[in-house]
Amino acid sequence: MRAGEQVVHIRDARAEDFPACLPLFWQLWPALKPRGDQDRTIVDGMRTVFCDLLEDSNARILLAEEDGAVGVVGLLDLTFRRTLFHRGWAMIIEDLIVNETHRREGIARQLVEYAEQVARERGCRAIELSSDLHRQGTHQFWEALGYDPCAYQFRKELIRQTGAD
Repeated sequence: MRAGEQVVHIRDARAEDFPACLPLFWQLWPALKPRGDQDRTIVDGMRTVFCDLLEDSNARILLAEEDGAVGVVGLLDLTFRRTLFHRGWAMIIEDLIVNETHRREGIARQLVEYAEQVARERGCRAIELSSDLHRQGTHQFWEALGYDPCAYQFRKELIRQTGAD
C-alpha cells in the first residue's frame, strides 16, 4: 500500500455483478452505451460474454471494491493463451477500467499487481495488452509499471461496434 491510495478488496466477478459493471463499461466505451430501451442488444450481448468468461477456464474478471463499502470501483478482465512466441502461456489483459471518480487512487495498480500474481501462479511467461493510440496517459501508466511498448495492434471490424447497431 502506498500513501494516499484507496484500500480496495479484489475478487473474482460473479454473474450477479454484471449490472454494477455497466457504468464502468460505459466509461471505457461510451459509444456502446444504449440510448434508450429500444436497443437492449448491446447490454444483452455484453451480459452473455460476461457470463461466458466467468465459465471459461482461460479467462477471469477481477473486480475492485471499496473497503468497507458496497460498490465496484474497478474491473480488469484477462485471458490466457498459449503462444509459440512465448513457448508457453501468456496472459492478456483485455480491459482495465477504474471508475472516473476513483482514478489516481492506486486502484488500477492494485488490480494489475493482483493480475500479475495470477499470471505467475498460472505459469505464464509473459503478460500482453493493447492500448488505444490516443491514450497517452494510459501508456505512461503501463510504462511506469514496467510494461514496454513493443508492437502495434491492428484491427479489422467485421461488425461495427456502435450504440446504433
